[in-house]
Amino acid sequence: MNTWPSSHSVFISRCFWDYYLHVFQKQYAFELVRRFKTRVTWFDPPTRNPLTWFRERKREINGVVVRRPFAIRNEYERFLDLDRKLFNIQLRSSLKDKTKPDLWSVACAHPWLASSKSFSKSIYWPGDYFNPEKEFNDFESYDLVMPWTPQSIENIPRQYKGIPFLSSTCAGSHFMEFDHSKPLNSRFDFKNQFTKTVVYIGGLSTGRVDFELLSKLAYNLPDHAILMGAKPDGNTDTLKAVKAITNFPNVFIFEELKYHELAELTHAADVCIIPYHTTGFNAGCCPNKFFEYSALGKSTISTPVPSLEVFLPYVSIAQNHDEFTQMVKVEALKNPSETKRDKLLELAVNATPKATLGRMKQAFAFNQQNP
Repeated sequence: MNTWPSSHSVFISRCFWDYYLHVFQKQYAFELVRRFKTRVTWFDPPTRNPLTWFRERKREINGVVVRRPFAIRNEYERFLDLDRKLFNIQLRSSLKDKTKPDLWSVACAHPWLASSKSFSKSIYWPGDYFNPEKEFNDFESYDLVMPWTPQSIENIPRQYKGIPFLSSTCAGSHFMEFDHSKPLNSRFDFKNQFTKTVVYIGGLSTGRVDFELLSKLAYNLPDHAILMGAKPDGNTDTLKAVKAITNFPNVFIFEELKYHELAELTHAADVCIIPYHTTGFNAGCCPNKFFEYSALGKSTISTPVPSLEVFLPYVSIAQNHDEFTQMVKVEALKNPSETKRDKLLELAVNATPKATLGRMKQAFAFNQQNP
């Protein structure tokens, strides 16, 4: 039956709905509205400014109600009793009937809500820094916890009584429904200047991206255009690194692209890359760009990001800079076979909210039958 366990889903997120990078969890909110006819309320991070609260307290976007709560502290993780009471008042104002909603905690835990009797189901979707052992007290009351990597699943303490669920990111509709017959956008067409085109989409920060790797790639493949649909995080170190990489004549950065333009940029690629560091928060991330690349049938070369290892051999993982460069050079010469393109699209489809919500429903049903 095409129903979700609750008729109302409440998302409480550390990311703003309007965050400049594509927040893929929004796709889950839309899917719950469209497919399951679920009422969805999304709570942005709180504000301490009464005027900001008054301007942003409530709006509706394609069936999703987006709210900005007022609190004394502007981070959910720092809430004390007064903040919790204020939030509960604002939460109750979103409830239209006696049916209990489900709780989605996105990149911030709310054990004081998950352990209450206010929700039918509680789901914790941790961020990139998730440490299952250290954070156990934060998520032990949740019915389901969905980290990014198999290692995180394995490290969840055995005394956890809920459902460990391996999650992923996903590609948006502009990628999943892309018209492959479209000609290349002239803005991204470098065929007359370079023999091959390499594409990266996503954020740019020295903590996330291996700029040394990008420099070696640009230097060793001067006949490859390296196009980046990316926006720097504004930090001084990042801005210096971006300035240095753009000194290479084959590197081009497009900072202000809309999401649909990222799909058009990816369409121009001969091969796509994920040049990430593999320490810090990258060790626990799941790059949604892999599914965006795959949705368009593009081969991906990545550094050894742990979450991507489960997708071998449909992602090529390089262990060092030289191997990364060689893989890019080889894969850029190939046109992926129809079989590979179909498999890549299948991977992207399997990561969609529609498919993932179906698996979550099955997990809840199984856990209920086998307590």
